[in-house]
Amino acid sequence: MNGFPLLPRILVTAEVKVFTVINPSNGPGLAHSQPPADYQACIPSLVDAGAKQNTLHLLGYIDTANGQRNSVEVLMDIETYAGWDEGYRPEGVYFDNSPTGAAYLALFNEYGNSVRELFGETGMVALNPSAVPDSGYFTLSDLIVTVNEDYNIFNFSNLPLSPSTPVEKQIVILYNAPNNLDFSETVVDEISAIANIKACFITPSLKDTEYTSVPDSLFQLLGSLIGMFRYSFVTLR
Repeated sequence: MNGFPLLPRILVTAEVKVFTVINPSNGPGLAHSQPPADYQACIPSLVDAGAKQNTLHLLGYIDTANGQRNSVEVLMDIETYAGWDEGYRPEGVYFDNSPTGAAYLALFNEYGNSVRELFGETGMVALNPSAVPDSGYFTLSDLIVTVNEDYNIFNFSNLPLSPSTPVEKQIVILYNAPNNLDFSETVVDEISAIANIKACFITPSLKDTEYTSVPDSLFQLLGSLIGMFRYSFVTLR
């Protein structure tokens, strides 16, 4: 739960909406279980803070192993999140390590349908292939991480923007940003180049640790996003 104490304050004060992924145990834990005690204690305050200005979208984490994980297990994880008590129940699912190829479209359509059946028609489906997947994935999902790259090599002009990869469903994650990153006019200008991107997260953490904490610079990032694409992205473990 690194960085959690910052989030209620962020959600109450920020105009930017925040997609927050919760991941108690590389997923929800045992089938039909409730979240661990520490999650039960902290998530309601997070939800309450976000509700004050409608700034929070809470998603449950599920690893799909690039489509290789047993589908029965994935569907059970969806069902388990949906069975959490209302005070800490997410509004959808974040499918990590999702595939890019069309061969898995039918499977992920099944996952998406399960989310909307159990969470309601507004249940959110987010995918993280960390690349541009087959266009069919854009049809079945609400959000897709199309970019997960080193901040120092990413070029904002190289974003995958086309009618088949709608920008309003894309999330950009940039890691290894400078520790003293100044969201100055230059950086803001670069961010504004992707103003229609659904969400963005920039962190000084290195690759494979980019989701383990909330960076101190998040307040600055949120301030820079106000009036642009107005969403950010955080993961809580």
